[in-house]
Amino acid sequence: MAENVWGALQDKQFWSGMADEVRRTPFKLGNWGKEFINIADRASDESNKAYPGQDWDSTQKNALRHSLWTGMNAQHFGGGELGGALARVVGVGWEGLNGTGLFTDPKIQEDTRHDLNANSVGIREAMKTDNQDELVQRLKKLSASAKREKPPAFYEGTPGHLTYTESKPKR
Repeated sequence: MAENVWGALQDKQFWSGMADEVRRTPFKLGNWGKEFINIADRASDESNKAYPGQDWDSTQKNALRHSLWTGMNAQHFGGGELGGALARVVGVGWEGLNGTGLFTDPKIQEDTRHDLNANSVGIREAMKTDNQDELVQRLKKLSASAKREKPPAFYEGTPGHLTYTESKPKR
């Protein structure tokens, strides 16, 4: 066993690939700052097209928007584990902007849990796809089969599918 680990640590191709990835990361982050609005707009546009009659919070429309936004960010950061981890940090940070309501309002807590679950699904699907168009198609299918159920608790992992609790018409 120790020999296998030592052999992996001596793999020059692995370390070369890691070095290239680390060198590219600052550029990906810088470009992401420029693309932040474009990614959010595309996720919202695709969600509005797919679910034109639904409101945002705790709906399939919002599950699609959050999974797309986080998945697109993961791809923009280069995909893979590193891109997924960066997208997760951004997604959790964004959800933290709900302020004190996150700690006191059960509706905001439930919606946030749906959003975090959608973020996880978006990241997972981003790692399985080669481009944003393919990601959009996969997540549209997943949102169409989303389960109307309570979202996982903050300390639980994703159930592996999108969740929602309401199907409210737009006001």
